[in-house]
Amino acid sequence: MGFSTSAAVAVVSIGFLISVGLLYPAVEQSVQDVSDATDTREDRMLDTRNSDAALSDVTYNNTTDVLNVTVNNTGTVTMDVAGTDLLVDGEIATNRTTYVDGVADRELWVAGEQLRIEARDVRTAPERVVVVTGTGLERSTTGITVVS
Repeated sequence: MGFSTSAAVAVVSIGFLISVGLLYPAVEQSVQDVSDATDTREDRMLDTRNSDAALSDVTYNNTTDVLNVTVNNTGTVTMDVAGTDLLVDGEIATNRTTYVDGVADRELWVAGEQLRIEARDVRTAPERVVVVTGTGLERSTTGITVVS
């Protein structure tokens, strides 16, 4: 083997080491991102499995146009009140106040506590009410008590 062959092998080897040195951090970060996303997905799935709620009372006052929906957190997961949506006949109720165990505007809804959503400006008695939590849990009813 001559000097030119040895030099060519050295140049190719150095090029290979440099490319591996540049490629490794990118691959390592990608693997870490996938691992983090998998962990997050598994945590969300666990929260979904451990979530449960029960609609305990839904009343509509046709004099004040106020709908009161009471939901009990019967699961083991603490839920975010802001992440809990109320749908009245298929439309999200935006003009609302929330109460957790009687306290207005609390952010968290712990297991065993009761959430009451007071939706205002509901013009007619709703036919169906749906509560959807941030964990993906959905509870609905057509059993709405109308009061004057």
